[in-house]
Amino acid sequence: MTRMLLRRDDVIVGVDTHKNEHAAVVLDGLGGKLAELTVAPTAEGFRQLLAAATGHVGPDGRLVAFGVEGTGSYGIGLARFLAGGKLATPKTADGSIESLRLLKIACDTAVKARTAAMIALKAVLVTAADELRAELESLTDHKLIQACAGLDSGADLAAPDAAMRHTLGSLARRWLQLHEEIKGHSRHLKVQTKALAPQLVEAVGVGLDVAAEMLVTAGDNLDRARSEAAFAKMCGACPIPAGSGRTNGRHRLYRGGNRQANAAHRAGCAGRRVLERLRRWAGLSAEAALPACGLIIGGRR
Repeated sequence: MTRMLLRRDDVIVGVDTHKNEHAAVVLDGLGGKLAELTVAPTAEGFRQLLAAATGHVGPDGRLVAFGVEGTGSYGIGLARFLAGGKLATPKTADGSIESLRLLKIACDTAVKARTAAMIALKAVLVTAADELRAELESLTDHKLIQACAGLDSGADLAAPDAAMRHTLGSLARRWLQLHEEIKGHSRHLKVQTKALAPQLVEAVGVGLDVAAEMLVTAGDNLDRARSEAAFAKMCGACPIPAGSGRTNGRHRLYRGGNRQANAAHRAGCAGRRVLERLRRWAGLSAEAALPACGLIIGGRR
């Protein structure tokens, strides 16, 4: 493991970013606190922070690093400022993968809203009149949505039965609207993901969602992750020493990193395990197992 040797004259800065202000702490190379300050999230505030940091560097020291929270949200302005001074390498967020990230946000939030609409509809249906509940409860989800969307509540909603029909119809129509919206987002995601990483999409166990999540995690400038190990840490998929002292070779799972990318990584690993089991079961070579796996798992590769 590579170790960074620091001296007391060195300076490290940690920044807790917020919408209206950033709180920073300046430490020496041995962890001693040198200063605390709060700056505005503006170019002038960033210059003040950099000046404060460099002002505490000793005669034989250097400004080692900035640790910035939320470089993809509230900290993105500071990260870009530091990148301009060659002090950081944040995601550039200026290419096709940034477009993919924004499309994925639109799709993911629509999926959550659609799920919430279905949950709310079923919760409301529990309290419906016995006759209406008996008519609707046995239906599959899609047929339930279609039936509720066609309910006629009338103009007067003072009666509970009318209000019930109105609510069920409203939730069902919301679900249908979101369903159509999701299909549109999914089409755009499919086109962009296949264009950006066609080989990744073709891998066993890697669907469009998994591929898109891995691309978004990597960003437009993947070269900022200088090794496979660094990218594994970004995805929370790397082993780390079990203790801070002598570990005798013992390691544990890393619980940090991007948890969505971690879930996508696990899905890909599961697909590879399925392929290996099928290969053993059928007595196939690795090359022959791939199309066979595609035929068995829903016709997909």
